[in-house]
Amino acid sequence: MLIRFNPECLARNRHPQTIIFAIGINDSQYINATDNPRTPIEKFQNNLVELINQAKNFSEKILFVGLTKIDEAKTMPVPWSPEKFYSNDNVAKYNSVIKKISGEYNLPFIDLLDLLETNELEDGLHPNSDGHKKMFLKVKEFLLSNKIVQ
Repeated sequence: MLIRFNPECLARNRHPQTIIFAIGINDSQYINATDNPRTPIEKFQNNLVELINQAKNFSEKILFVGLTKIDEAKTMPVPWSPEKFYSNDNVAKYNSVIKKISGEYNLPFIDLLDLLETNELEDGLHPNSDGHKKMFLKVKEFLLSNKIVQ
């Protein structure tokens, strides 16, 4: 997203009123071993800061949606790529970085970590229609109650 954000906003000639980021679960993935993350946590943190800086060129209203837990029975490893793993421990670590950076920049953070049940995950990682509906309702309620949208 860091690579695509500026060019896509510029190409669309858009200045959104509010920017909502929902990123990070793929960054929490590790390859073959827990000490081989797809995106090291420090780099992830730096990437979030850079993304915030880029987003501020388009809007001051920026918020982050947190990560959801996964079903480790289906993601340790993932069937479509057996060298890749997702664990709830890693998801929680990356989620805490998003929450921390949001706080440091005084940006709203919508915590979804304990929202979904394993039966609301299509493949152990991606929400099914029930999971998406639950996430939508939580985000919608947050946006309305905090007067971010009307």
